[in-house]
Amino acid sequence: MKHMSHDNKKYRFLLGLVMAAAMMWSPITTLTRDAQAQDAPGRDEVAAEVAALMQEARIEGAAIALISRGEVAWRLPLGVRSRVSGEPVTEETVFEAALLTKPVVAYLAQALSDAGLFNLDRPLAAYLGYDRRVADPRLFEVSARTALMHSTGFPNWRPAGGDLLIEYDPGTTFLYSGEGFVFLQLAIEEATGRTLESLATEFVFEPLGMTSSSLIWKEAFASHLAVAHDSEGNGLNKFTPAEANAAFSLHTTVGDYATFMLALARGEGLTEAAHMALTTPQMSAEDGIYWSEGLGLEPRREGQALWHWGDQSGYRSFAYITPGAEEGMVYLSNSENGMLILDRLYELLLSGPATSIAWLNYESLDDPGYRLGRRLLDALTLGGVEAAFAEYDAARALLPEEAFAEESLNTLGYKLLRQGRVDEAIAMFELNTVQFPQSYNVYDSLGEAWYAKGDLEKSLDFYRRSVLLNPDNESGKAMIVVIRDRMARN
Repeated sequence: MKHMSHDNKKYRFLLGLVMAAAMMWSPITTLTRDAQAQDAPGRDEVAAEVAALMQEARIEGAAIALISRGEVAWRLPLGVRSRVSGEPVTEETVFEAALLTKPVVAYLAQALSDAGLFNLDRPLAAYLGYDRRVADPRLFEVSARTALMHSTGFPNWRPAGGDLLIEYDPGTTFLYSGEGFVFLQLAIEEATGRTLESLATEFVFEPLGMTSSSLIWKEAFASHLAVAHDSEGNGLNKFTPAEANAAFSLHTTVGDYATFMLALARGEGLTEAAHMALTTPQMSAEDGIYWSEGLGLEPRREGQALWHWGDQSGYRSFAYITPGAEEGMVYLSNSENGMLILDRLYELLLSGPATSIAWLNYESLDDPGYRLGRRLLDALTLGGVEAAFAEYDAARALLPEEAFAEESLNTLGYKLLRQGRVDEAIAMFELNTVQFPQSYNVYDSLGEAWYAKGDLEKSLDFYRRSVLLNPDNESGKAMIVVIRDRMARN
């Protein structure tokens, strides 16, 4: 599984002033770490460099914790909690940790097993009372261990309003699945008669001293909250869960999560067998990455580094630690642009092979396609579609040829669609059909945009062109059926 990530001058100037005032800027020095490096990079040097990266990437706020030689070397708050209020991020700032919830639940499941409260090998369906006579028989091959290793065969999330289907035989294939963790949560709560939040509090947060962490929303978080921002710096509505979700509902601070990563590396509060389950490769995720019962594993010369990432509306995060906690980092941000600097942070703070970063495959500040998309987005915002077309032509002399791949305009088009800027998305997709007239995919994307616009005839026309270029385009064929059905009913 791989992920693609997905202003004005006044805002960039304001953000620069806030960062400068908060951190006492020092001259920017580019830092690199040799593979044999042992000394932790200095906080002040990192502050200056990361602040510059954040300004370039348009990231409102972030908090970083550096782990070195078995302890937290320093914590570094940067930027603002809210673009509107301008309040600075502090060490007490609470972020939505998103997918970083899963390692916490994995630790909890092992702790419950150690305490004799939950059987990791018993079918989850048996806990939940499924009838073997009517259920897919493969459902009874799904245990806590397969859920933790993302080998349930479930998709990440079922279609809206649709059934949860098993796509692969359990235990055979890595397929990242939030549904698997929710299924696990239901079984844990049924087995113990308690909520996931109460269990996490007793077995994880309180023993480890994570005093600012919870799987549900707490009103105390409000005064310390890092507000989520989209890629253009607009504030987003806050997710305030009244019930825990094992896949994504954790709220935490950078210090709390660094404490948790240290506990993972040391096996604190767990038996040796439970610690081994969390730190031993058990499922290949391909491209040099493996999965244990709950975490990604990055092979290094000294063993397996533990890592995971977070990606949820307006928040991006990453956590990493090596065997023996010799080095590691926790990075929390409140911007959908947060992963644009992840590769630079890894290079700056860690000495490993960065296999995990390559596996995640997010856009980077250095990607030519991103640089083109950023220029076009600015042109659209300031001057409209014609300005963007002119910028596209002008950029030919400024950016390398790889910036003008088919994917660049398609990525920008979908970003605009997500922002509700449908007319601009259509313009970018139309430009892509001119540049790549033999690509079925660009016509498929343009058909999708016209469908979002509500013009069924144009949508149908472009889906037909897509299928003509690629008769194996099954999703395009399905959309043609959907559109024809809608047109017949209108």
